[in-house]
Amino acid sequence: LLQELELLARCGSLTQHPRAVALLDWLIDQVDTDGIVRADDFIEKHLNRVDYPYFPLEDNWRGKHKKFTDLTFRLLLILSILDT
Repeated sequence: LLQELELLARCGSLTQHPRAVALLDWLIDQVDTDGIVRADDFIEKHLNRVDYPYFPLEDNWRGKHKKFTDLTFRLLLILSILDT
């Protein structure tokens, strides 16, 4: 869903969709005190870079915390698009 949120943000219409805003708010709530998105219970564990539509920041998501780098970056990218 991060890809869809980013697309809506780039088109300037994310805030016009209440469900997209609710999802974005939920993602923001998943940010811990270190500023990292740790939505571990909600992430598909089998995803790897072949399944992920973006260039991966990590080689794969099989390590303990490797997926968090990608999730945090994507969330911050969306927020930066909305801020411009």
